[in-house]
Amino acid sequence: MKQLLTTRELEVTELTAYGLSQDEIADYLKISRFTVDEFIRRAKRKLNIQKATELAAWYYKTEFNISIASRVSDRLRQCISAALLSLMLFTLVIENMNMLRVQAVRTISARTVRTNHTSGRRSKENYCFS
Repeated sequence: MKQLLTTRELEVTELTAYGLSQDEIADYLKISRFTVDEFIRRAKRKLNIQKATELAAWYYKTEFNISIASRVSDRLRQCISAALLSLMLFTLVIENMNMLRVQAVRTISARTVRTNHTSGRRSKENYCFS
């Protein structure tokens, strides 16, 4: 299937698979962004796929023999899901704690500013006019 694509289409497909945007590919290859878009469209048409992610998956499958949809046991999939969910919850807890800490610091500094302003004021009677 690799032979279906021209050298340039394969090069653009590779850069797409590595995550470069069409503008970045155009800059790297010193060609127009519209030319990059045309190469990607042709490659997708030839391979009968519709999305750039499918194009990336095709590239990795053919180039490195990596199957994106490899058979993973249900038990392993559940463990991976649980680990990712735990990581997400941990991140949310840490983020929440940081927000509370920032809010506490703001409250303390606001009280300090208010205290300094009220204790530092002098009434007109305290001023000495000579």
